[in-house]
Amino acid sequence: MSPDGVDPRYDVCNDTHTATLEDFGLSDLDSNGNSVFCHPDT
Repeated sequence: MSPDGVDPRYDVCNDTHTATLEDFGLSDLDSNGNSVFCHPDT
């Protein structure tokens, strides 16, 4: 954990996730704007 409480791996994971979605032409939101990959309780 960094001093500000953020896991430094977050940016790497987030960037990889975003790039993969773009590579495959996918959206992480459904037509109502809800995330299709992450449950709202997580």
